[in-house]
Amino acid sequence: MKKLTSVILVLCLAFSALTVCAAKSPVKYGKAHIEMLNYGEFPAEEASVEIPRLNSAEVAETAELKELHEYLRDSIAEMQPKIDVSSYAIPTDSLLKIFTETVNYYPELFHISNTIGYSSVGNYVYKIIPIYVLTAEEYEAKMKTYNERLDYIASGAAPLKTDLEKILYIHNYLVANFEYDTSYKIYDVYNFLTTGTGVCQAYTQTFNALMHRLGIECTSAINNPESHTWNIVRLDGEFYHIDCTHDDPLGQSAGSVRYDLFMLSDSSVTSYKSHTSWYTAMYDAVCDSNEYESGWVWNSSSSGIVNSGNKWYYIAAKDKQNSVLMSTEDFISGTAVDSFNSKYHVYGSSSSYYPGYYGGLTAAGTTLYYSSPSDIRFYDTVTGETGALGIDSDISVSSCRYDGNGILSVFFSKKPNNYDDSGSREITIFNAGDPDGDGIVTSSDLVSVQKYLLTGLLDINWAVYDVTGNIGVDILDFIRIKKLSAR
Repeated sequence: MKKLTSVILVLCLAFSALTVCAAKSPVKYGKAHIEMLNYGEFPAEEASVEIPRLNSAEVAETAELKELHEYLRDSIAEMQPKIDVSSYAIPTDSLLKIFTETVNYYPELFHISNTIGYSSVGNYVYKIIPIYVLTAEEYEAKMKTYNERLDYIASGAAPLKTDLEKILYIHNYLVANFEYDTSYKIYDVYNFLTTGTGVCQAYTQTFNALMHRLGIECTSAINNPESHTWNIVRLDGEFYHIDCTHDDPLGQSAGSVRYDLFMLSDSSVTSYKSHTSWYTAMYDAVCDSNEYESGWVWNSSSSGIVNSGNKWYYIAAKDKQNSVLMSTEDFISGTAVDSFNSKYHVYGSSSSYYPGYYGGLTAAGTTLYYSSPSDIRFYDTVTGETGALGIDSDISVSSCRYDGNGILSVFFSKKPNNYDDSGSREITIFNAGDPDGDGIVTSSDLVSVQKYLLTGLLDINWAVYDVTGNIGVDILDFIRIKKLSAR
């Protein structure tokens, strides 16, 4: 059937200009409502589609449709008042499907209304008339911020060696650094990136945008009946489900990460609420591999899995009262680097406690920070030094999170297994741009970062040099420190 419809499409493309020009039918005008993820909607799958959907296994068959989607994306991004599609011979009853797939596959199209106008001649669409909710100047300014923030997140994943590592990093980053929007108002990537909060559409679209940036095939899984959406990602020719929203549930301490719905098959994902049915936006994807569902460190990790150098680190519960910081290079076997007490007492009781580990793990350059019930521990991945910062509180430490700019946030909770937001505290672990630690950025700091750029020799945690926050040290950091030292 797909081959037949593809042939029809090719024929239509070849003769569409002649068809439209020769048509004697009057021009008709209409409007269509587009169900957009950016507006919090859950598009319903249309059963009848005249033009075949994209399928990565049949690229040659669907090249024309891919070209059409990209043409629409570029025209909308350029804010064209009218988009001439007469050469594509789009049947009028397929317009809604095609346009909906376009705007929901490309998250950067957050400046378009969910209502469009169109003109048609005979049974084919002639022009599409988008309605924009931003001016060109407003969209340009927001896109600058949008790109800067996505580039910042993606820069942490880009140096990693494998696509699996990049997928894991982005999943971890979104879950650890963003929160679910309980006001149910933020659906799009721009507002998600600028406010730090959003609902499932925002998590899904942001994950899509980052995967596209990293060159990894990814789309959305949409469950209209149960009002939920998540991601399907392609790795080594196989598709897998990932749900960052589910892995960042309400009641979980900031900085904590779960892996319940990370790299699952179709059959496995259906056991979770709101995942009993779905369709994929833009192209077909069957997830029939269970390669990553057992035997990997995320299957037993009690914390997020963070990267530092050439290794990844995670925390595993040793027993009901103790936990272990582990390192891994292959995500299958782990090596213990620090054991510590993780006995979370029930608030107000000296005998009752919560078994297991409920804390968080975060990386600041070459130093890891992770919470125990009574303090924040640290591990230097270069020297192997371990220790504790010491936290004076009668409420258990529930988690911690590094903000990328020298500040470590520490979170407290009376119920670590059901986060109750008992407050937080900020600890300055270093001053960005001040390698010598004298409290001000001077010419000696400039010499220090220059030495690092020339020799690659570290005399202090590299994150101190990372004043631009792009998860690395480069000439932009040197320029910024030079400006700071000249004040």
